[in-house]
Amino acid sequence: MIPEVNPRNTARSAIVPVRDPATTIEIAGLVRRPRRLEPGALHALPRVVVREAVGSGDTVLEWSGAALRDVVALCDPTPDARFVLIGSGKFTSVARLDDDAATILCDRLDGQPLSQELGGPWRLFVSGSSYFTSVKWIDRLVLTAEEPATTAADVARARIAARKANPGLAEVSCSCIEILGD
Repeated sequence: MIPEVNPRNTARSAIVPVRDPATTIEIAGLVRRPRRLEPGALHALPRVVVREAVGSGDTVLEWSGAALRDVVALCDPTPDARFVLIGSGKFTSVARLDDDAATILCDRLDGQPLSQELGGPWRLFVSGSSYFTSVKWIDRLVLTAEEPATTAADVARARIAARKANPGLAEVSCSCIEILGD
């Protein structure tokens, strides 16, 4: 899926999917038990909650889901697996397997299931990272030994150029203020 700019959508997110989001996530690569996860699979894992201040800090969003490392552990990674390529169509980002619990696969925002507009059914949330690492509409996780090449930064640059050409699009700044576990 290649996200595209939607000039009518300025409230929360200026990007919407061109096709329907994946209904499963494939986990493959350096794992002993490759598998596909259904939307309910995260409910059995320990929950992580991240509260994030948006804009000037007067709005706080509560993202929740499972730590990325707990999700990939379901597939029994091989000892040489060090990175996770997170993909949504041609859009890819990467995370280290040894990242802390603030790298989460979100399925809820403010206690409600994550909407498609905001990346549902699954979205990666990487606390303290560049916005483009928080992949929406995830369809695959691929474990690798070496850090893979990604498309996230290039796609982000294209989106910035589109925003400059379309100044009516909203831009929101965020900062993580609290990380909680179950």
